[in-house]
Amino acid sequence: MQIWGRNGRADQTWTHTSSGQLTVTNNGMSDCLDANVQGTVPGTKVIIWPCNGQSNQQWQFDSDGTVTGVQSGLRLDVTGASTADGALSFRGPRSTACFAREPAPGPR
Repeated sequence: MQIWGRNGRADQTWTHTSSGQLTVTNNGMSDCLDANVQGTVPGTKVIIWPCNGQSNQQWQFDSDGTVTGVQSGLRLDVTGASTADGALSFRGPRSTACFAREPAPGPR
């Protein structure tokens, strides 16, 4: 998954579900934020994948505004702490400077 500046498009609107999934709907199809191939080590790529209910698609919002994978305990982060459009996201250890620092939305 890549990060991009806000543009108001539906493909940038995420919903944190009551089951812990982060979903995005685009062209009428909903998909989930997913740790690629059930990865649980730092550096695992984060992708958008059809929702399947597995634990690698469950996320929690921490009190500091970061997002943590339930399965691995790793936080959502961006390569090189970049804020540039197109930067790649991955899962990193809790000690890294994470990008997800906006107020955490509740379930919608």
